[in-house]
Amino acid sequence: MPTTSIIIPAFNAAKYLGAAIESALSQTLPATQVIVVDDGSTDETGTIARQFGDAVWSLHQANAGVSAARNHGAREATAEWLLFLDADDLMCSEALNRLVARASSADFGVVYGQTEYFWEGTEKRRLHGKGTAEGGIPSATVANFWKSTIATPGAALIRRSLFEEAGGFRTEFNTTADRDFWLRAGMLAPFAYVEEVVIEKREHGANMSGDKSRARKQAAEVQLSFLRWCDERGLTRPAVDERMILEQNLERSLAERSIAAAEWLCAEARRRDLSGPIFTRAQRLLSMPGFARDLELKVRSYFER
Repeated sequence: MPTTSIIIPAFNAAKYLGAAIESALSQTLPATQVIVVDDGSTDETGTIARQFGDAVWSLHQANAGVSAARNHGAREATAEWLLFLDADDLMCSEALNRLVARASSADFGVVYGQTEYFWEGTEKRRLHGKGTAEGGIPSATVANFWKSTIATPGAALIRRSLFEEAGGFRTEFNTTADRDFWLRAGMLAPFAYVEEVVIEKREHGANMSGDKSRARKQAAEVQLSFLRWCDERGLTRPAVDERMILEQNLERSLAERSIAAAEWLCAEARRRDLSGPIFTRAQRLLSMPGFARDLELKVRSYFER
């Protein structure tokens, strides 16, 4: 039976951490290890992790961000497969059983399942996760390039050897660090999918992914850096280029009214000496007074719908 380590990065997560740990410890197929990495918390995060005694391996580091905490946990893990559970999420009781069963069926690098989002304090729920990333190289890269097919690292088992080969999670990214990893991992190994919910992802006001401008800017940064990564390794990258990345992210930034991201994307286009209709339109909008720009974007959004 493959060995598994569940790694939980936690920063000021006292409100939710206990439930996340309990969900990890309540798997019908027990994990080999459950590791909590306290990322320099100033609340009771560390105390809560230690309350579980020997059932949880509790680590601490100076605050360095979620990617550094995940990587720290991976370095200390001893298992063949890794699962990175966010401290405010919950694993379904059959998650490891389903993922490990699929992982044992062939030589996969990543096995992932569906995510069920739930908004804290309501009955509102939605599913995320399709099998489009399943398949040989580079299926997962193509599927995750423009929008993450895998909602969260907590929905996936990652083979330890692949994690190390891909270089782990890059610490310069937070909101899109998981997509950055999926792009690189998809160029190195096949992915597999299980058509069941394996994790419940909590939505609340403090979610890191809530900042749209930051998320859009980092999405473009991830895509641009991925092209460089492929070139450095002599890998045949997907049929995209810098212009396509900047244009599509700029279109989405304007549609989302993510002004900070649009400004950064326009600056990147100028730095790369790129021009075209979308850049011209964006510059015009960005030069307008805020109320006039917002009105035009709202009207355009209305007619596009």
